[in-house]
Amino acid sequence: MTTAFQSLFNSLRKQIPDALSSKNIQMTPLAKTGAVLLAGTFVVSTFLPEKEKNKIVTKYVSEFQKWVDPKLISNAEARDALWKSYQAGVNVVITSPLFYSLYHFIHRSGLPMRHHIPQSLLRGFTGTAATLPAVMLMYGTAAVALPAIEAEYLRKGYLKEKIPGQKTTTAADMAEATVFLGLGAPIEFVVEASGCGISPSKMLSRIAPVATTFVVGRLASGVLVQYRALDTEITDPLTEKKEDPLREYKDLGKTVFGTSIAQHGLNGCMRALADGTGGKGILRYLGSGDTLEKGTALTSLRQVGGTVLQRTAFCAAWNHLSHQKPEAPAWARVIEDTPLS
Repeated sequence: MTTAFQSLFNSLRKQIPDALSSKNIQMTPLAKTGAVLLAGTFVVSTFLPEKEKNKIVTKYVSEFQKWVDPKLISNAEARDALWKSYQAGVNVVITSPLFYSLYHFIHRSGLPMRHHIPQSLLRGFTGTAATLPAVMLMYGTAAVALPAIEAEYLRKGYLKEKIPGQKTTTAADMAEATVFLGLGAPIEFVVEASGCGISPSKMLSRIAPVATTFVVGRLASGVLVQYRALDTEITDPLTEKKEDPLREYKDLGKTVFGTSIAQHGLNGCMRALADGTGGKGILRYLGSGDTLEKGTALTSLRQVGGTVLQRTAFCAAWNHLSHQKPEAPAWARVIEDTPLS
């Protein structure tokens, strides 16, 4: 019996193509680190008692308000920033396997399709795992920096709330732009490169600033739009806010259109980083859809179509999650200085 099972196992192992080896699906040390972080985060968020989470958040808010005037940023607003950043990070992690699977699918691997498809799917998950350290850094930074920077803009005279019927740039708007388009851009570049399988040494290429420029464009039309779509009702649960019933679809349109343009340039940068073809590779990709070979207008159009498919599928899932109204956890519902039970 043992011999029969051993024979079956060896037979199955031979049938597993080399394309699906841990090397080819890029199960790198960074991906393994991300997988451990994800598992640890899941265990803590699932099994740590709510009372303990409340204590941790209350301690954080207490320390935070030693540095930021509570008259400018209240207890509830500091918690709101934590909750929104948590939601934003979770939404990105949930939808990233789809994004990176499609990235690898629309770019050639030289494999038969029956091997290319499963490899792309698996690289979607390993790519997501590799991005976890940078994603956690980005949204962890946002949770702390957004309210602190908002307070600075309030001191400079920016408004706290929008004026009804007028286009008003608030302190919160400026803080979000500063954090995501400024502080977040280099981190997002690392996120993208990690998910696309770019080694850390190649991230130091001369074309990294070009890629970061495309990242800023994608952040402006993607992350900012989706972050602002998140539920912020927890700071004032008694207020009824009328929302545009078409807002979800308008946000989807903005996100798909804006990010598709930036993503196509960014895909060219990622392929050029992977192939080592530099600026010429980017131009060749934009002109013919490939960094290594000179293609035709048809291959270029096919690659543009792949990018639009990639962004549309990913943004539809991401946008849907951003417009949900999940019940805020206890640590996010504490209003002002209400003592915890």
